[in-house]
Parts: sequence; structure tokens; C-alpha cells
Amino acid sequence: MNQSESTQKSKLVYRLIVKLMAITGIVFVAYMFSAAFIADDSDPAFVFIDIKDIKPGEVKYFSVNGFKVLVLKRTELMIEEIKNSKEEGFIFESGQNLSDEMNARFRSLEENMFVAYAYDPFYGCDIELKNSIFKSVCVDARYNLVGRAIRGSKAQANLIVPSYQVAGESGIKLKLN
Repeated sequence: MNQSESTQKSKLVYRLIVKLMAITGIVFVAYMFSAAFIADDSDPAFVFIDIKDIKPGEVKYFSVNGFKVLVLKRTELMIEEIKNSKEEGFIFESGQNLSDEMNARFRSLEENMFVAYAYDPFYGCDIELKNSIFKSVCVDARYNLVGRAIRGSKAQANLIVPSYQVAGESGIKLKLN
């Protein structure tokens, strides 16, 4: 084999390698663009929270992306208490812009459920449900069953209701911010 034949073979091998690299690059780019259009059932902007084991009158706490969230399933008695309550007992109307789908009186999407961040928005203390009132564990900040600050307590703002969607009877989809 002479040097010109060897050079010809080397050129063919290099051309083949370059063509394979180009084809691999094209396939990779095509995959990346097509992956953006493939439908995915899971929505990365939402986190599913399983609430099917929460009984009426019970509150359960969940940790979502470093935030503590509470979900209360209201009893019929709690719902009637909210319907019959007088708004003048509360400090704030609602400093928070809730979504249009939410019932303003209940500050939730459904009457039988309340979802809020499980901490006092001013002091940052954890919130517990005691005798149909949400209470801060570190100061005398109290909130009613819809998270409104109660007059006479040290609450400086209403509990914050996160954006969420109801996912049937079994859960909610909490929007990540």
C-alpha cells in the first residue's frame, strides 16, 4: 500500500467520523426541540397533595418546597359557623388577592376545605387548630376557620392562602411559586 492510498483511506475515515458526528448532533437537536412539544401529564408548576385520609374536622400539615402547608377538612358545623359569622369580628377584610374561583366568604375553592400556609404571616410562627380557632404557637395571634385575623389578638395579617386546584376527592394540586 502506498502513501496516497493510505491518505485516501484516512480521508474517508475522517469524513465518516465527521458525518456521524453531524448526524448525532442533528438527532440530538431534533430530540431537544421535540421534547418540548411532547405532552406530559404531570405539571411541574404544581405539587400533588394527597388528602383522602383527612377526616372532617381534622387538619393535616404538609411540607412543600420548604413551606409548611395546612389542609383543614371542615365539618358541617364549621361550615354553618362560617356562614353565620359576622365579619366585624375580624381585623382585615382580606389583604390577599385570591383567585376568582375562590369563595370569598370561605377563602377557599370548596366550602368543606381550607388550605393555607401553616405559619403566621407576620411573626413566622407555626399555626395550630385548637377549638375551631387557628392559633400561633409563639404569640397570641388567632385566626378563624377561614384564616382571618381575629380582633383582640396580635395577628397582623390574615393567613396566606396559596394558589391551588382541587384534584377530585383525593387531593389538591398546590401551585409552586
